[in-house]
Amino acid sequence: MNLYKKTFTIFGVVNIVLLLSQSISNSQEVNNYDDYKLYCSPGAYQYKVQSPECDVNQSKYSHRLEDELLPKKNINFTDFKSVSINDWRNPDPKVPWSEPVFVESKFGNYLAVFDKNYKKYGDGFFSRFDEEGIISKWTGEELSIFSYEKLACDALLGCKRKNITPVGDSIEVLVDGLAFKIYGDNGIFPIPGDLILALQKASVNTDITLRINGSVISDIGKKTSNSLKVLYSVENNNEKSNSLIEEKISAVESLDENSNVQKIVSSTTPGVVKIQTNSGSGTGFIISKTGLILTNRHVVSGNDKVTVSFYDGTIKEAQILKRDRMADIAILRINNYSANLKPLPLCHAQYPIVGEDVVAIGNPLSLNFTVTRGIVSGIRQTENQSLIQTDAPINPGNSGGPLLNQYGEVIGIINAKKFAMGIEGLGFAIPIIEVLNNLGLEVETHIDNHLNRCGNPIQLSSKSEFLN
Repeated sequence: MNLYKKTFTIFGVVNIVLLLSQSISNSQEVNNYDDYKLYCSPGAYQYKVQSPECDVNQSKYSHRLEDELLPKKNINFTDFKSVSINDWRNPDPKVPWSEPVFVESKFGNYLAVFDKNYKKYGDGFFSRFDEEGIISKWTGEELSIFSYEKLACDALLGCKRKNITPVGDSIEVLVDGLAFKIYGDNGIFPIPGDLILALQKASVNTDITLRINGSVISDIGKKTSNSLKVLYSVENNNEKSNSLIEEKISAVESLDENSNVQKIVSSTTPGVVKIQTNSGSGTGFIISKTGLILTNRHVVSGNDKVTVSFYDGTIKEAQILKRDRMADIAILRINNYSANLKPLPLCHAQYPIVGEDVVAIGNPLSLNFTVTRGIVSGIRQTENQSLIQTDAPINPGNSGGPLLNQYGEVIGIINAKKFAMGIEGLGFAIPIIEVLNNLGLEVETHIDNHLNRCGNPIQLSSKSEFLN
């Protein structure tokens, strides 16, 4: 009980009053972790209002409560062991399993945790052995999962055959019973913010399980669970999530109501760019004449600089000003930008309307400046943010590109990689209003302008119903 007494003060007076007011002769039920935290806490113990069900639930919840009470240690990426790995997907890689490591490779450097879950048949000395299992790599952006098998192996001659296969296009990650379903492609699954939050709370006692294709189960070891907590709690100065963008951007005139897809595309593509890093490519779009570009955080990853390609073939370098892993957004500035940049109008005054027409522009599968169209299928809410759901076809490389309404205004940043990538009729974008709020960006408008519902100047030929 010493730990409880020492950490009692963190619960505060409010919880004590609540406990006393709700206590009825120690008869409180404990149905979940929130109940356990309330009725089995240090406050409940000191004031003798603990539930008799606390002992029954101790093995299930006590480690989570103790973990919350312990002082938090700041973790820096310099604390990670450095290893050199180029191909971790070999069934026999020299990988430090279950440890948080800093990986140096010819494809780039990154923080990671590797896990291996396998079964072995035979001993390999007196008889050949077979081995099958699941290997996974966890990084700040992605979870990579592959199944493998090694057949007819022995200690001297090795294995006659080795096979490695990426798992399907969807998996479930269960963290202490909470299920997170994520979608991906070719064995690579982007990690959403709500899963990162759950992994940050993990401990050596946290149960983490992978459910692959709805049937194959792979348990993550306790040591790996604790290492994942370290990985997702790391203090990475490159995130720049708290840096301020002390700059206002000007509202841009929208198209008129009679604009067709062709007109929207011709007006928009000069403001859409392809972003290239040493680990891949994505899309972004210009929001100011001072060279500001919006994109997804996972597009720029941990880079400080990226290469930006324009529709006319011009190539520039851009500097990352701010990024946010939880919101998956980033803002860049083009170095040596020119005055003829064409920023896109942003729908900064109204959320999208379900059923309205939308156009997506991006660089999927290296097919530069591809255009698709659809509608807003819904507005969805996750633990961390709202999302625009659309049936406009979205693929890898669309990430960070604009989702546009019928007036050529950006209503959201496409997030192809993080949610539902490769699932037909199901794509998502981050509402531009939430992006601007997260970055602290303000859109300036002039009082004498006629503004539409999105807050942008419109052509006087447009119908009066679109005026404020």
